[in-house]
This record gives sequence, C-alpha cells and structure tokens, in this order.
Amino acid sequence: MRKFVLPALLLVFGLAIFTGCGDRPVPVTADNPLIGTWDWPGLPGFYVFNADGTGNRGNGMDHFDWWTDGNLLAMNMTSGVTRDTRGVINNERWDFTLTDNGNTLRIDSRQERGMNFTYTRAN
Repeated sequence: MRKFVLPALLLVFGLAIFTGCGDRPVPVTADNPLIGTWDWPGLPGFYVFNADGTGNRGNGMDHFDWWTDGNLLAMNMTSGVTRDTRGVINNERWDFTLTDNGNTLRIDSRQERGMNFTYTRAN
C-alpha cells in the first residue's frame, strides 16, 4: 500500500499547483481600475470585470472570478470553457498594464509565452 502513497501525493500536489489552488484571492475593491467593460477591436463588451469579483468575456460566454495583486490579474473560470473541451487554461494568470489614462488595457499571459491582448475601456 505504501508504494502508492508517494505517487498519489505528488499527483495531488502537482494538480494543486497547475490549477492555481494555492492562490489566495485578493478581494476586489470598488476602486480597482479594471472594473468595467473592455472592448476588443471588433468585439464589443469582450471583458466585463464586476466590482464583486465576478466577470465574463466573449459577450457572456465564459464566466470567472477575478482579482488583482500588483500587476497580476488572476481569473478562475467558473463556467463556459474547460480544459477538456477546448484545451484552454481554467485558471488564467496575466500581467496587466493600463495606459492612456486608464483607458487601454494590455494583458500578457504568465502561462503562454508571447500571448498578449489589448483592449479599450467601453465605460
């Protein structure tokens, strides 16, 4: 029985790291600069970051819980896409930068090298 304990522990530990279970959410406050709707050229309302720490993207297709810590933007998917069906990451981690007086948002993936996107504030 002992020979199965170590592999099982390694599997659980590995899954916890990979899925982001070890992250401690930082509460979203009303003054968080990401709160609002962000458009991607040609796709209105692509990201919506709500003041309660929930959000959606793709006009409501994917739902997530979100928080920031410094320039880290963390999004844990709660519905919509899943790794099993679309091969995407459920717990996304991005570096974010705001420019143009807070009206332009750039996110750079911490998980997929070279993946970055830019959005403009809709409201």
